[in-house]
Amino acid sequence: MSYYMGIDIGGTIIKGGLINSKGQIVEKVFKSTEAPKGKKQVIDNIIFVIEELMNGNPKKVKAIGIGAPGPVDIENGIVHELVNIPGWKTVNLRAILKKKFKKPIVIDNDANCFVLAEHKYGLAKGKKNVIGFVIGTGLGAGIIIDNKIYRGTNNSAGEIGLIPYKGINLEEFSGSLALKRLSQMMGKRISGLKLYELARHRNSYARSVFNEYGNNLATPLSIIMNCYDPDMVIIGGGVSDSFPYFKSSLIENLKKYLFKESSKNLKVVKYSLKHARIIGAACLVMK
Repeated sequence: MSYYMGIDIGGTIIKGGLINSKGQIVEKVFKSTEAPKGKKQVIDNIIFVIEELMNGNPKKVKAIGIGAPGPVDIENGIVHELVNIPGWKTVNLRAILKKKFKKPIVIDNDANCFVLAEHKYGLAKGKKNVIGFVIGTGLGAGIIIDNKIYRGTNNSAGEIGLIPYKGINLEEFSGSLALKRLSQMMGKRISGLKLYELARHRNSYARSVFNEYGNNLATPLSIIMNCYDPDMVIIGGGVSDSFPYFKSSLIENLKKYLFKESSKNLKVVKYSLKHARIIGAACLVMK
């Protein structure tokens, strides 16, 4: 039996999986990205993950889809810039990998992969217009309009984190690092992961930080919702596991910023698919 391969190039971990025609992951391989070591090491680690999944049998893989956390020229397979990887500027990743593996390869932005998976196999199945909002160190969105990924002229649609706001940008205001800054402003300096653990144990301080974070997150989310008027917004990325602790304040503030009809039909949910970006990357090459 042969499968589709999905690769998710994360800032910390490169995750790969073999996906069957039902969108199920049948095998996974993870490898540290080793981003500080630069472009060559990261490419070597991507190759390692692909080789491990092939396990000496290239015929088991029909095609390879890859999600990258930056602007991608999907037509030519070029990943232009990965800000966390030294020396990564305009890399023709598809040409490098195609030369080695002789397989069809498609590369796209990781937020597009995320929303594609949820649209094909997850909560957004059957929805026509969907936003996948990915909150990690960065802040990005995958956009589906009329059942198709919307990429824009330069394949950079959805980079909402770069929008200037209050002298900084929305990424710094409401990305994952904003949680640490918020905690400091409210009396302590605690990482988002530690805040999550505290909130799980009903710590009132952590709950108050997440409440304020939800207030802040309503700003970028309302911008993209007012622009695209989606059927559903799906929250993913590293911060999404904390969604239950900022959901109420997020929804409450969103309702202030949206038209009445949009507020009435508001659907903001947490992701349903574990490793959605791996599945979505594979979806790029599924016929």
